[in-house]
Amino acid sequence: MVGKNLSRYGVALSCALVLFVSHARAQMAAPNAVGPADGWVYDSNDPTRVVSADAIGIKDVIVKAVDAWNRQNLYGYCEMFLRSDALLIRVDGEEISGWNAVWENYSHYLAQPSAMGYSVEERLKIRLLSPGVGYVLGWWRYESAFMAGHGEDAAVFLKTSDGWKLAAGHTKFERQ
Repeated sequence: MVGKNLSRYGVALSCALVLFVSHARAQMAAPNAVGPADGWVYDSNDPTRVVSADAIGIKDVIVKAVDAWNRQNLYGYCEMFLRSDALLIRVDGEEISGWNAVWENYSHYLAQPSAMGYSVEERLKIRLLSPGVGYVLGWWRYESAFMAGHGEDAAVFLKTSDGWKLAAGHTKFERQ
């Protein structure tokens, strides 16, 4: 079963990346596109943006995960991630593959709940690449007893039988 899911999610991630690149090329060919024509179905900085039910679903998963993080509930935060060996997370150059490896890594580095600190989402943009595939950009600030700074995320979300799940993500963090 894991192998079947791994190949299914692997194909979905590959397709998502191809769709994103194709969409980006189309946008470069039409650089004057504005509003919903630019492909972003949700932008937290633009309350007039047309919002789809799928974009709301992705946003709700992220809001729930950030809320869990801020309550120092690491397991609740990790509920956002796809429970599969196909999950891929990259944080400041470190690559982690698979839900179990992500859980083990986060559990190790965040053994003390206070190490999780507090995160505030500053901006969130969502683009639907195809039915069941979303691309998210996020900007946030972070503070803990050990460090503070700003971060940026890029992530691919897949719609699964368990709802929207983060399947691949990249985080860049700059300490202040």
